Amino acid sequence: HTRPPTQGCIQRLISRSSSGWVSAMWLWAASLVIASAAVDTSFRRINLTDFDPLAICNDGSPSVLYFRSSHESDKQNWLLYLEGGGMCYDKASCLTRQLRSPRRTSSRSHKHYPESLNLSGIFSESQVLPLYGYHAGFVAYCTSDAYLSDTHSSSFQFPEELREKFPGGFRGARVVRAALDALRSLGLRSPAHLVLGGCSAGARGALAHLDFVSGVESNNHSDAGYLGKGVRVSGFLDSPLWVDIQPSSKSLVSLREKIWKFSKIGNIDKMYGSRCREEIARRYGKDSLGEMYRCAFPEEMVKHVKTPFFLIQNQLDSYQLRSLGVRKHTATGINKTEKNRLRVLL
Repeated sequence: HTRPPTQGCIQRLISRSSSGWVSAMWLWAASLVIASAAVDTSFRRINLTDFDPLAICNDGSPSVLYFRSSHESDKQNWLLYLEGGGMCYDKASCLTRQLRSPRRTSSRSHKHYPESLNLSGIFSESQVLPLYGYHAGFVAYCTSDAYLSDTHSSSFQFPEELREKFPGGFRGARVVRAALDALRSLGLRSPAHLVLGGCSAGARGALAHLDFVSGVESNNHSDAGYLGKGVRVSGFLDSPLWVDIQPSSKSLVSLREKIWKFSKIGNIDKMYGSRCREEIARRYGKDSLGEMYRCAFPEEMVKHVKTPFFLIQNQLDSYQLRSLGVRKHTATGINKTEKNRLRVLL
């Protein structure tokens, strides 16, 4: 079984450190290197319910980590990559997701969740790649929440109509913590370097978790971070950057509205960083409580994360453009009126 988790990615790289944006460059050469060096490597399945009984998919089945040890077993370099695949945000979109993309809500299918999995791209063992020699974990995505939520299906905010199809609720945030616990059991120890990354919804989740994992945000842990002192954390974020632009048609749900709608059915407030909370409070004053969901919206979130990360975002990202009502996703296919409307992207 083979799954290409990085399909359609690297084009533009934006590098950010704790001091701010430091560079932006085109990576055509790197794209070609990754494409030509994509050697499949086998990962074994680990059920994350072995580390947390509530690290489950929407249907209550175990969430799954695929793991491959480095051949350089003495090295303490680790990659944890969160698979992407969109998200649902209300009763209708969640029921549609369960019907059309069942592997995004359940791990019960052995076809989609085999005992071993071959992964390429960023997981290639080619020596020319920067993550060569890293122990690598890949979290298969089955929680529909961009790894933001920890919500039981019996929660007061959870739609009653979803409880039959989604008895496991939304447990993406818990899944990430269970995956980190799994890496600890597999040998991650101080001193070490952890790259926390993902693509699309996985990258948005990784962005939200970075400061909590590194210790910049405590969230019930010491300032040593979730993994303890001596574990250096950085991010590799592929296509997370949703931008707040209104779609061309009122029939389309804006990307920001999707986050707002999801905040009504899934508990995501624990993922709001303190700096973002303070900024929203200053900006909106007495109305700030109803605006805190913005701290889970990538355009806002990215301003406040202090853990170093690399962010890749294609200006012609098909998902984002499609969500905005753009039919043609090429530079020549976008007309002048659309370019003016989308100038913040293009």
